[in-house]
Amino acid sequence: NSTIQDKYDLGVQLRSFKFRHDKQQDTSAQDCINRNRLDHHRIFVASLYKQHQTFFKETYGHADTLSSFELQSNKVEQFQFALAEMFILSQSRTLLVSPYSTFGYTAIALRPDHDDGGHGVYMLDQRVSCRQLSTLDREPCFHKAPRSTGFCADGTPVWPDRDRLTRP
Repeated sequence: NSTIQDKYDLGVQLRSFKFRHDKQQDTSAQDCINRNRLDHHRIFVASLYKQHQTFFKETYGHADTLSSFELQSNKVEQFQFALAEMFILSQSRTLLVSPYSTFGYTAIALRPDHDDGGHGVYMLDQRVSCRQLSTLDREPCFHKAPRSTGFCADGTPVWPDRDRLTRP
């Protein structure tokens, strides 16, 4: 009997603030997967942009999505769809998310095992394709975007290598 927790090795959530498909996110995600040797046999992709989903299908030969849902349908169904995606992401063995995304932060918070059993949560980072978040970094800035300096607005460090960063 398979459960959702057994279904996906990698959950990918990509959010763009440019209101269009951002190819750089695809490249960064692929680089993160390759550099960290993330298991990508079974991938679930959540994104408003079908181009991200297509990229993963073409690059890795497969990727499951819930993208067939029509976003113009009734609002209750939209909320159910969003909750389903966040839940499925949260159940993936490894999670790769975009920064500055409440959707991604919620999927992180819903993860059933915060020690990850040897698997992790990775966040895309423009400076170095991605960073693995430690357990303490899971809720970096209470759903507010961290500053580019690596600190939240209140001065709290975001990344595990915070001792090498300079406070703003």
